[in-house]
Amino acid sequence: MDVADDATMVDASKKEEGNHHSSHSSSSEVFNYVVTAHKPTAVSYSCVGRFTHFERQNLVVARSNRIEIYLLTEEGLEPVLETAVYGRIAMLKLYEENSGNDDVPGRLIIVTEDRYSLAVLTYDAATNTLQTVSNGDVSDLTGRPVEYGMLGDIDRNTRVIGLHIYDGLLKFIPFDENGNLLQAFNTNLNELKVLDFIFLPSSSSGIATTTNETGNVNNNVSINTASSNVSSLTRSINRENAGCAGLSSMPVIAVLHKDVKDERHVSTYRVNLRDRDLEPGPFEQREVEMGSKKLLPLSSPIGGCVVIGEETIAYLNEPAGMDAEENNNTNNNNTNATMNATITTANNTNSNVIYRGENKSSMPALVRAITTPDLLMFSSACLIPADENVSNQLIDRFLIADEDGDLYLLMLSKGRVTTTGGPTVSKLTIERLGKTSPASAISYLDNSVVFIGSAYGDSQIIKLHTEQVNTTMSDSNELPSYIEVMEEFTNLGPIVDFCVMDLERHGQGQLVTCSGVGSRGSLRVIRNGIGIREQAQIPISGVKGIYSCKRDETAHFDSYLIVSFIAETRILAINDNDELEEAVFPGFDASSQTIECANIFGNAICQVTSKGVYVCDASSGELVTSWVPSDQSPITAGSVSENTIAIATVGSTLYYLSLQGKKITESGTITFDSEISCIDKMQCGDRNICAVGLWSTKVLLVELGSEMKVSHTEDLSLDVVPRSTLFCSFEDTIYLLTGLGDGHLITNVVVSSSSTGGLTLSDRKSVSLGTQPVTLKLFKSQHSMHVFAGSDRPTIIYSNSKKLVYANVNLNEILHVAPFNCDAFPDALALASGEHLMIGAVDDIQKLHIRMVPLGEQPRRIAHQPETKTLAVLTMKENDVHEREEEFFVRLFDDQTFETLAKYPLEPNENDASIISCCFDGDDETYFVVGTAFADPHTEPESSRGRILVFKVSDTASNGGGNGVVNANDHDDDAPPNRPSASSVLQRSLTLVCEKETRGAVYNLNAFRGKLLAGINSLVKLFGWGFSKENKRELVHECSHMGHIIALKVETKDNLIVVGDLMKSITLLEYQRESGLGGIVEIAHDFSSNWMTAVDILDDNTYLGAESSYNLFTVQRNADGDTEDKRGTLDLCGTFHLGDSVNRFRRGSLVMRMPDQSDDTTSSSSSSSEISTWLFGTISGSLGVVATLPKRDFLLLNKVQEAMQKVVTGVGNFSHSDFRSFHNVQRSIKMQNFIDGDLVEIFLDLSKEDQDAVSKLSGVANSEDLVKKIEEISRLTH
Repeated sequence: MDVADDATMVDASKKEEGNHHSSHSSSSEVFNYVVTAHKPTAVSYSCVGRFTHFERQNLVVARSNRIEIYLLTEEGLEPVLETAVYGRIAMLKLYEENSGNDDVPGRLIIVTEDRYSLAVLTYDAATNTLQTVSNGDVSDLTGRPVEYGMLGDIDRNTRVIGLHIYDGLLKFIPFDENGNLLQAFNTNLNELKVLDFIFLPSSSSGIATTTNETGNVNNNVSINTASSNVSSLTRSINRENAGCAGLSSMPVIAVLHKDVKDERHVSTYRVNLRDRDLEPGPFEQREVEMGSKKLLPLSSPIGGCVVIGEETIAYLNEPAGMDAEENNNTNNNNTNATMNATITTANNTNSNVIYRGENKSSMPALVRAITTPDLLMFSSACLIPADENVSNQLIDRFLIADEDGDLYLLMLSKGRVTTTGGPTVSKLTIERLGKTSPASAISYLDNSVVFIGSAYGDSQIIKLHTEQVNTTMSDSNELPSYIEVMEEFTNLGPIVDFCVMDLERHGQGQLVTCSGVGSRGSLRVIRNGIGIREQAQIPISGVKGIYSCKRDETAHFDSYLIVSFIAETRILAINDNDELEEAVFPGFDASSQTIECANIFGNAICQVTSKGVYVCDASSGELVTSWVPSDQSPITAGSVSENTIAIATVGSTLYYLSLQGKKITESGTITFDSEISCIDKMQCGDRNICAVGLWSTKVLLVELGSEMKVSHTEDLSLDVVPRSTLFCSFEDTIYLLTGLGDGHLITNVVVSSSSTGGLTLSDRKSVSLGTQPVTLKLFKSQHSMHVFAGSDRPTIIYSNSKKLVYANVNLNEILHVAPFNCDAFPDALALASGEHLMIGAVDDIQKLHIRMVPLGEQPRRIAHQPETKTLAVLTMKENDVHEREEEFFVRLFDDQTFETLAKYPLEPNENDASIISCCFDGDDETYFVVGTAFADPHTEPESSRGRILVFKVSDTASNGGGNGVVNANDHDDDAPPNRPSASSVLQRSLTLVCEKETRGAVYNLNAFRGKLLAGINSLVKLFGWGFSKENKRELVHECSHMGHIIALKVETKDNLIVVGDLMKSITLLEYQRESGLGGIVEIAHDFSSNWMTAVDILDDNTYLGAESSYNLFTVQRNADGDTEDKRGTLDLCGTFHLGDSVNRFRRGSLVMRMPDQSDDTTSSSSSSSEISTWLFGTISGSLGVVATLPKRDFLLLNKVQEAMQKVVTGVGNFSHSDFRSFHNVQRSIKMQNFIDGDLVEIFLDLSKEDQDAVSKLSGVANSEDLVKKIEEISRLTH
């Protein structure tokens, strides 16, 4: 942007600065930008149905606050739409209108748990967006939110939605005959602790009916509750096309609940939509199994439900569903039937029993039950459609998954005809199918293909088989499996901890996350860039260039790899065995360095060397024709394509050559006043254009032909020579890329000049890719063109939404590259670096590259030690998943190969709690320090004992066995049998240096001024590093601070200590030993009640926190306050609702910190030095960034944020400002001093018309300037 445009943006910021207010009065306000670097990956809900088209089936998936819609095709899942929702999705249901019209696709209902907002959505194929049919706020002014999470369901006949949001209340929202929402009402519910509730299907008997149940409403009606003793109000349901509904029968709900004795029961109720009340239902069952967790409705006309427990599965229905003989027998004989199916059938696996429930307000239930000794805690289930049943003797089949990932098939078989003429359930059968990821959502797709959505592992597409299939899962080898995993989807969640590594010291962080649960636990290595998987390697050094060619110009695959050296050229060819071997081309100049080589028309290959141009037959290698400069000047650069060649020689001359038949013709020449450093040519319409880089630091556009002329001159105004130029076309835009000798890349857009009619360059930008000269090469991957920029920090360049994206490559130094697409290595690249030539395949072109390191255990805490190039990870292993017997370990990994180097087991009942890498005063060693907690969940609700373990990474002898653990104080001869022998090779291992018993759990550890700071239950303790009487190292307690509930999170900076308490928000402490005051003292405190999950320090006076209601906030110390109370209070200065749970902040960056990309150096540009970033991971698997902004940027982006709220309509018409407002059970505060980067960056994808509207509302005259500003912030943050 130019200076005038910059001034406009600065003026807009200054106007806003005068109007900006904050609750904090300090002059050193901190402004934050929160943006998602990686979207949520944990699946919470899924459903299948006709949504985007009435003839096509869709899979709809919810991941935290995102909805993904896929089309089911023969080739697999085809993405249709992905969109964010202003709220964390708590209910996702597809339903089809009950209008009898099969040509209408279904509708989607979502409810969010942040603000209890509801919306009914349809899909608009023309705009590929979700349209809102109805929406509203279903929260109440009073009421205690349910303890076990919001529950929701839809009546199977599409008559009413049921929601359980508050204890003691059920909310119902009826539909009209067109599927639109009517007035909502609340009903009292006697059961306070509801575990699940569902609508039962209509059956042929026992369902009471009522007539003339209608409701007439207008738009924006205020909805009152039905019960007179309920004072809460539902605010409004907004509709389009609301009308009347005629309902012919009462919907029936089943409720699974527990009482004060923790006994569980199932009750049913009829929903009287006319009187807006509940009536006794068709049956009731008291005292179902204690572990019962889930209800599953059966399909019509059988009715009833299935109760899933830990040890039993029971079928419940009203007595009218029994056959005639059973009805007589059970009336006489089952009076004293045992109510607890667990006891009745404990020794009868897969057996069926029948008994009747107690008669309360409803009829007693008919029960059939089977024991399920292998089924752990239930996690998810789905009904297999009736048309997929393999036998007409089956009523229903369910897929049921437990928390350990075991998948079962539950089958309900038909019995004899009942007294009412309907079918019955004669028995229940359950079979184990195999192991999958732990399922949080299951959706049956079609033809035995199932979607397993997981919140604790990778989601999967599986296929069910009737015959046993092989499995590679070690934990299921002993059991038969009927599951084939067809596809997996990466899930980072839940991220319970992570560390940031900068292995190459480039300022770019590489994250290692503790992800997954149980045996699905893994480390995920995440870096901003693209992975290249090595497929072959050849030991070759001194490579100066690589080129690939085809044997036949019509062939799909490359056949030759031409490798150039300083004084020779070698040709490698693919033989019949798909192996590379050296070939001989008689027509090639093999004794010279190849400058350029490519296929050319006529089934030929053109080689350019410093001596001349040689055209050879592509099959035989025989020389066809050649050309040398008439003055014998050495050739310095070349560009070959189709049947034309551009050549640069010493003496500043550019030659334009054409191949006509078997002769090279000199078509034109032009001489410049400076030596040529690089060239590249391109066909643009009917013109041939050549980009010429000069040693005088200029880039020229030259029109090639008989009359050569310069159409544009770009003065780089730099002291660096251009070393590589390349034309490329991305998304209908032609770019000229220029690689410089100092590692910078300059990009220009090639456009037509309105004044001259020729081509010119515009929109110049600069980015630093490294410190070595940049070489550029086009290649194709996944049917799209990309550019590989070779340097000491290689980068792949591609376009997304008409913006150039720079993705780092997971390789160190790549100076030369060529595409090499052959049968053995499809879509591969040949890359030269140092001593090797590598053939590698490019991973998916994406912004983040993710690598999985499976552990078979659950990682819980992690720390990196750069000095020893190791990672220490605290893990948990379940030895007996049924008894939940757990073991905890300290595992040591190599930080590059992730090979396990050592494994240290903790004591029985000793849990891992914290770990850090730190140094101590007076000691040159670096240590891993581990904090633990002893806890018996049966006897101790809170840990009263723990340990601090100090480990050193040592080089010890190894014979390849053992666990790599050495005790530094163990010098006796009774060494364990796995102790390495003296003759073994050296490897890194863990040496236990010392241990310290503590009176409580060591929840956190921090390196602090050469000492160790620990949060132990309610205390913050400081330990020094000393010697015992035996002259062994030990931790020595120096001082403590008390007064916390639990000092859960602690962070430090200089003398400051910030404590995040379990319940008491944030406290600021200071270590004052040097001043003579002694010990750790409290400086200030936030007196709000926040249940903290993470804290960090933004600067000396500002502190960042995350709390349990998914909010972020900042508090600030008022050090200059005029009273002691003001100085002792941490003032709230920033609030933001994230909508996800954060366990850890880490200072760091996923992007390289480079000089500004644009050439604009005016005052409104942000620099990396002005923006500090903190990374965080969430339970749902997303990665985010909190960045501090300069005030001028915040003021501008705040205006943009407000404008975006007006221009961009959220899904369901949900309010962005409401969603991002800080809220928990105590209070609600509007977002302040935070920018929602996810919303702001949507601006880049808006239409030009909407961009102009946002810019106008933001006070920015030119929307292109705003695009550049937001792109700049995005580049600096993620």
